[in-house]
Amino acid sequence: MENTAGKLKSEIHSKRAAKKSNKQITPRPLVYVSVGFLALVTQVPFVLTLYYSTLNWNLQYPKRGKEFVGLANYKALFTNTEFLQAFIVTLKLTVLILILSLVLGLALAILLHRKFPGKGIVRSMLFAPFLVMTTVTTLVWKNMILDPSYGFLAALFKLFGMTPIDVIGNYPTLTIVLVATWTWTPFMMLILHAALESLPEEMMEAAAIDGASRMYTFIYIVLPFLKQYIFICVLLGAIMILPLFGEIALITAGGPGQTTTNLSYFVYEEAFQGYSIGSASASGVVASLVTLVIGTVLIRIFNKKGEEA
Repeated sequence: MENTAGKLKSEIHSKRAAKKSNKQITPRPLVYVSVGFLALVTQVPFVLTLYYSTLNWNLQYPKRGKEFVGLANYKALFTNTEFLQAFIVTLKLTVLILILSLVLGLALAILLHRKFPGKGIVRSMLFAPFLVMTTVTTLVWKNMILDPSYGFLAALFKLFGMTPIDVIGNYPTLTIVLVATWTWTPFMMLILHAALESLPEEMMEAAAIDGASRMYTFIYIVLPFLKQYIFICVLLGAIMILPLFGEIALITAGGPGQTTTNLSYFVYEEAFQGYSIGSASASGVVASLVTLVIGTVLIRIFNKKGEEA
């Protein structure tokens, strides 16, 4: 008995030793290097921005130098009507782009969920706009499609004997929303399409056998299944659409007036047109905090819904 027990103990110890030897343990120095690199490229610039936001520093007046003013830049921001207008424009653009891209992405994902010849090619073509650089997409829309003189839309109007419309000049906000929605719809489509591919076929077959209509199946089976994926789209989309910049800078330059100036473009104007480093830094900090707060609220809502489910 003692020999048998001893053999069992030795086998258990040998198995444990084998498991430990198979585990790949990351050396601590590599972890320290990774953490240090992340801190260097993310936290150090943010700390410097915080420091600059407490200074009265304008590059147009180098002789004045840097003057420490504490929270005066933040106080001036929240009494600045242009900053408050930029904040409202940021929220408006984000909500409109997010809703439109999510709805269109869901519609395209449902269409792609069916089997048809050339499905892979169609899926790649629909996702392509998200892979194109923002600068290229924006200039194509501005010069080749929406230009009132020689754009594609102007050519269509002339073909039907109508006077071309200056879409960018008359509807600047709509133009920004249109171009940004064109870019972000494929992103939503890809996530929701991947989710639909994992939808259990048994549920759909059971609903069909029970005589459920397509609308009933979509509302009571597909949408509840996609709920967590839709939230992921909302969370990632909100975080990435809030700092929208390229479309605004290249199409409307924040105009006319302050109509399309969001927080990102407001920071750009303060830094590279007004050369006010202190005010621009304070604006950047506030914009980052707005994104952080919105992301945190959405994550908590998602966690709460997950616990309830």
